[in-house]
Amino acid sequence: MNTNTNTNAIAAARRAHSTRCRQRVLTALEQAVHLGDEITVSAIARRAGVDRSFLYRHRDLHAAVLVKAAEPATASTGGPSASRPSLIADLAHAHDRITRLSHENTQLRQRLSEHLGCWPSLRMQTMASRNLQTQVSPFVGRLTGSSAR
Repeated sequence: MNTNTNTNAIAAARRAHSTRCRQRVLTALEQAVHLGDEITVSAIARRAGVDRSFLYRHRDLHAAVLVKAAEPATASTGGPSASRPSLIADLAHAHDRITRLSHENTQLRQRLSEHLGCWPSLRMQTMASRNLQTQVSPFVGRLTGSSAR
């Protein structure tokens, strides 16, 4: 009879723990939806402080996560939401800006190179230094070899 009582107590404690974990998962899922955070099994499990396997064992929780992940984000960021065309336009403007800045960077490098009296291209400098190193290496080898004798 004492064994049966212990078993019942352990089972009751396990059910209570499972209920608390379930509640933490549901709370984490609601928070993620409200804040517009990432909704994945891993992210919700991490936020709830449970193992991912807990979500996979409780199919209703797993399904709830997948359903919420499939829904479009509804988080209120305080400002108007961006439409797809406006995002595409922003991307095009960013690309144009990167192109302009890259061109400007190249021009500035050329002007600096001319001002310092260097070769007009860093690639040429790299090639020249490799050439010089290739030519000097045998002499360094000879000097190092002759000083060892």
